[in-house]
Amino acid sequence: MHIPPFLYDLPLTDEQYKNLYTWMIFLAAFTLLFVIIYLAIGEEREETET
Repeated sequence: MHIPPFLYDLPLTDEQYKNLYTWMIFLAAFTLLFVIIYLAIGEEREETET
């Protein structure tokens, strides 16, 4: 497995890498959920305005 050069400065263990990927997935899911809620609220506001 080839490791990108910028990761050489980060002495992470396999456990820390797993935690990092878990946080990335969690953050992506939270962002997606936030966007869906934001769009739903936006549509409701448009319906109440007209």
